[in-house]
Amino acid sequence: MVFSNLHKTVVNVNRPWRILHTESSLEMGGQEYRVLAESLGMVKRGHEVILAVPRGSQMASLARQKELSVELTASGKAAWMSLVSTYLRIIRRH
Repeated sequence: MVFSNLHKTVVNVNRPWRILHTESSLEMGGQEYRVLAESLGMVKRGHEVILAVPRGSQMASLARQKELSVELTASGKAAWMSLVSTYLRIIRRH
């Protein structure tokens, strides 16, 4: 177990985590490749990873090719206001 003084919570590192990773970029760069690599590593360790990425993004295609769980989100400046409710729906679904 890991103790977090910041939140005064106990995290059980012995059971699988459910991780929602969000990304807003449509293109692939260093950060996006890092997210994919970390997500694959977490899945190999037995954790559930969901990537919430913009519809039409390169990351969505690559993540699906690597058999990662992908949830599509809206993109663009006008879409940011709807993302919190979108993320909450994804969390409830998984």
